[in-house]
Amino acid sequence: SAPEATLREVYANYLQTEGKTKARATLRKQDSMWDNHIEPKFGDRTVNSITIVELNDFLFDAYQKYSYMYVEGFLKFFYLLFGHADRMEVIDPMRYNRMFVSSGTRLTMPKKTQEDHQSDLEGATVYNADELAKIEKVFNTDSGNLLTAFYLGLYCGLRISECFALRWRNVDFI
Repeated sequence: SAPEATLREVYANYLQTEGKTKARATLRKQDSMWDNHIEPKFGDRTVNSITIVELNDFLFDAYQKYSYMYVEGFLKFFYLLFGHADRMEVIDPMRYNRMFVSSGTRLTMPKKTQEDHQSDLEGATVYNADELAKIEKVFNTDSGNLLTAFYLGLYCGLRISECFALRWRNVDFI
C-alpha cells in the first residue's frame, strides 16, 4: 500500500518540485487558494482519507458563494494536488483513478445555474462577414504571422497566447 501523506505534505512537495517551474502569478493564485480555502479544510488530512463526496461538497458550497470560474480554479487545483500525490505514489492508485480519471466517477464541477449560462452569453460579440473582413485586413501584414494567429483564433477558437505557443510538433497533418 502507498505511504501516508497529508495534503499539506503533498502541496509542500509540489512547491519544491513542479512548483519551481510555474509562473509567479500562478503560484500566488495557488497559495491564496491553499491558504484561504483548501489548507484549513483538508491540509491535515491524508490524501487517502479525503473522499470524492467531500470534494464535491466543497465545490458545491464554494459555488454558493463564488463565481463559477473561481470555483473552476478549485477544481483544477484539486486535480493538480492529487495528480502530484499520484506522482509521489502516496495515494492509492485505484482511489486516484476513481476520483480523478474514470469519466463516470471523477470529480466534476457542480451544475451551472441558468443565470450563469445566461451571463456567459451577455458579453459575447458576434461579427458579421463584413466586420470580419475589416478585422482580417488589420492582421494581413507582410510577415503573415498575425494573420495566421487571427485565423487560428477565428476557425479553431485558440487564444492569442495559444497561437503563439504552437510549434510544428503540435501539428498533425493526418
